[in-house]
Formats: sequence, C-alpha cells, structure tokens
Amino acid sequence: MNDPNDTPLWLFSLEFYAHDHVSECLLAIQDSSKANVNIILYLLWLASNFKQLSKTEISSIINSTENWTQNVVIQIREVRRYLKLMHRSAVRLPILSFKDKVKELEIQAEKIEQMLFYQMEVESPFGMPVNDAILAGRENLRSYEQLLQRPFPPERFNWLLNAFQDKLDAL
Repeated sequence: MNDPNDTPLWLFSLEFYAHDHVSECLLAIQDSSKANVNIILYLLWLASNFKQLSKTEISSIINSTENWTQNVVIQIREVRRYLKLMHRSAVRLPILSFKDKVKELEIQAEKIEQMLFYQMEVESPFGMPVNDAILAGRENLRSYEQLLQRPFPPERFNWLLNAFQDKLDAL
C-alpha cells in the first residue's frame, strides 16, 4: 500500500537499507561514530541524484534536525534498547510486544526526520551538480565524517560505498 508520505528519499532509504548487510554497516557506523543514519542515507540519496555537498551545507543539514534527532529519535531508540535488555523478565511477552510498538514509533520518527530533509531539498536544493554519483557519495560521507570529528570504521565505510555502487549499477 502506498503511503502519500513516502518521499523519494524514504523509498531510496528503504530499498538501500534492505540491501545485504547495509543495515548492519549503517548501525555500526552510527554506534562507533555517533553518525545519524538518516543523514548518511540523505547524503547518498543526493549523491545518487548527482549532487555533491559542501561541509557548510552538510552542517546546515545536521543543525536543521538536531533537536528532533536528540529529543525524539534518540529518546525512543533508548527506550527500545532498554526494553531489549528485559528479555528475561517475568513479563517477557508483554515487554516484547511493547518493544515492537516502540520500534514502530522509532521508524515513524525517522520517517518524519527524512520528510524534513526532503522538504528542505524541495524548498532550497543542496549540492553542486556532478557527473560521478559514486565520487559524490564518497565525498559527501567524508565531509560528514570530518564534521563529526569521529572517523567511520574504514571497512564499514568501504562496504557502504560498494553497496551504493551496486545500487546505482542496478538502476
């Protein structure tokens, strides 16, 4: 069923996230580098549209949703992770059911965050047009990594770019 709130960014993200090992790779980068997976997906989506961003533009993206990310997405994620630890509780089944509902809320919060990114792109497009989407993806992620001042694990970074290339080759 099509949801009218499914932006091209969201559809790209769902498809890319479902690619072999991409979810594990993104979560490892998130946990090790404190990166926002939605920003990574947004930067790759922009690259797939042949756009390379400046550090100033990426910083603007980070700042635009920082409050939402910190006060909504991360808070819901922490609740879900806490519930995951309660697997030995005497009320395990209700907790697991509740955890699944919290996970749905987390996904909805992430979708809203992506809607915010997409709306920014519609209202005031980011990026400089380029001819090489793979190079744009690499440079967008490198700039984001530098802004975070926390390196992405090299093997995860390379794997992510290879998966991005596979996705583009499939188009």
